[in-house]
Amino acid sequence: MSIGQSREEFWYGNPRISDDYVKANDLRQDRENHNAWLHGFYVSQAVEVALLNSAEKKAKSHIDYLNTVEILPRTQEQVDEMQKEKQRDAYTKMKEKLMKKATGGQHGNTST
Repeated sequence: MSIGQSREEFWYGNPRISDDYVKANDLRQDRENHNAWLHGFYVSQAVEVALLNSAEKKAKSHIDYLNTVEILPRTQEQVDEMQKEKQRDAYTKMKEKLMKKATGGQHGNTST
């Protein structure tokens, strides 16, 4: 049958086992959907880079595909690290902006 349960298990086995097959099938389908979405994401990024590179006349402004694709987090630790990195970047940008404003635009890059 389509969810992986044999006819004998369906007709003669424990009726509650069908629920497990349905749950397993749902998990399998979710994984397939996620992989298809991820594939589409990578393809759209590649097409975007190709179009941007073909529209650019200058060779100096060439965009590299691998630099544009941000790795999607897979674990909670990776999510936390990405959030901390974004907070650090935002803090650094805000600090630079405030320093430029305080010095009248005379301040260069600072690092934390």
